[in-house]
Amino acid sequence: MSTTTKESATIAASKLALQATENAFAYDHTRALALIEQALALSPDSGRYATEKAEILCELGRTRDALKYLQGVHCVQDTHMVAEELKTLRDEIKDLENTGEGMKELNLLLAWGAENGVDLSRVKLVNYSKDFRGIHAARRIRKGDRILSVPEKLLVHLDSILATCKLAKKVLDSGARLMYPTATAVACLVHEARKDPTSWWKHYAASFPDDVSTYPYFFPSEERKFLQGTTVESRIGYDVDCCRDEYDIICEHLPEFAHEISFDAYLRLTTIACSRYFSVPEVRGELLAVPIVDMFNYYVEKVGQTKWGYDEDTKSFSVVALQDIARNEVIGLNYGDHSNASFLLSYGFFPENNPHRYIFIQPQLDPKDPLLSKKQSLVCYDPDDFALHEWKFAFTYTDDSAMALASLRYVVYDGDPSSLTQYVDQKATSAKRYCEIRVPPQSVQNEAKMLELFSEILREKLSLFPESPEKDEATLRSEKILSLNARNALMVRVEEQQDIMKGIEFVEHALKLLRGTKKEAEKETNEMPADAPCKYYFEHELLPLLK
Repeated sequence: MSTTTKESATIAASKLALQATENAFAYDHTRALALIEQALALSPDSGRYATEKAEILCELGRTRDALKYLQGVHCVQDTHMVAEELKTLRDEIKDLENTGEGMKELNLLLAWGAENGVDLSRVKLVNYSKDFRGIHAARRIRKGDRILSVPEKLLVHLDSILATCKLAKKVLDSGARLMYPTATAVACLVHEARKDPTSWWKHYAASFPDDVSTYPYFFPSEERKFLQGTTVESRIGYDVDCCRDEYDIICEHLPEFAHEISFDAYLRLTTIACSRYFSVPEVRGELLAVPIVDMFNYYVEKVGQTKWGYDEDTKSFSVVALQDIARNEVIGLNYGDHSNASFLLSYGFFPENNPHRYIFIQPQLDPKDPLLSKKQSLVCYDPDDFALHEWKFAFTYTDDSAMALASLRYVVYDGDPSSLTQYVDQKATSAKRYCEIRVPPQSVQNEAKMLELFSEILREKLSLFPESPEKDEATLRSEKILSLNARNALMVRVEEQQDIMKGIEFVEHALKLLRGTKKEAEKETNEMPADAPCKYYFEHELLPLLK
């Protein structure tokens, strides 16, 4: 071949390869394959074109064909690209042929989903260990693509459970008043489906992990001690007591339930069920579980990668890409703006570099308050209950932060009792009732009392920790062998102490400004950087109080 002819062939091959890439991006992979093969016919020594052909074959779901093709390639250009792609393909085949423990049940779940309308062509399930798996991209995914859709008939909510699970129907028909009916119904469904080979939900039930050892409720005492002083420690006792009360109420109304499910099994199943909820008001206003989608993992760095929700047009629960995702890349799902304490308690893991930090505040009414009866009548549902709703105080000053301070103002409020009604808005969810309290700043004196109460609460929280954050951090850095659970618990404890101390600094700063002049407060506030903790509070709530 003459030099001129060779150059012409190279140019033509380059144009064909470009067209192949464009067609692949447009998801016309059959046309892309034909074009890249024409390019290879003109430039058979190109490792880049050979690699492109292998990738297109993978996009067509022909991963093994891609591996076989590349193994037979003998090119002289871009050999490193071919070697890298071969390694990638071998890893993919390994994933596809994964026969690890639990994979049989998971493959049956995927087959059940595919038979009932779930398009799995863009994803693949990778089994990392017996109870740990994740969803990866089986092909290149473009921003805006629907990654996965689960039709409504596979969604797990109260109506679908009651229509198919005898035990759940018995429980909910028994007259037992439950705070968490969906969690109880899912527990009944999984328990019953695991024993019934004819159950519609048997493959979904089999996908429920048996290992709950990373959830703090199930920590042994030598690991739980590292949670001392944390929000997680207090929540464990409260949640387990609530679960026990729920279980006892069910058994009282339906005695056979105790013989069907032990309390330990009930606690395990409801714990897993609660970790798989999605809040989707469009579907009967319920919390629901979504088979297969519940196997997407959470990654801090992938929070903006996807979005999920109910698609009214297709009557399905969908996961949609918010950015391009490469083939083989792990796909993450946003579980919400939770603190690490909440992640550990509700999901059994601690995501590092999580930007969401909160101080949990649950104000208590003062039993000696002259306005106690009026305040209780508006916000409490039990005359012996003095606790208000629990809020998350964040230094980014979210709406929850504003309501946390508003609730503290409600506690110290000593003005006209008839004015309290306008500040309270009763709310209800499927699980409980609560009140939104929106007491705005009243006066310098009231605001100072509110901040002093906040300081008392924070200092009391800080006193519950057995060690300083510095000492706990030293333990984490030491060569002392800690279990995964102990390490996660200790990291939560360090974070909570740091946040409480930061909260105390915020209160002291606010009190200092309140006790000074408006000019001084304005000067300090104006000099704060844009991302200063609670800058909105200083600008819009504290400064207007000063004269």
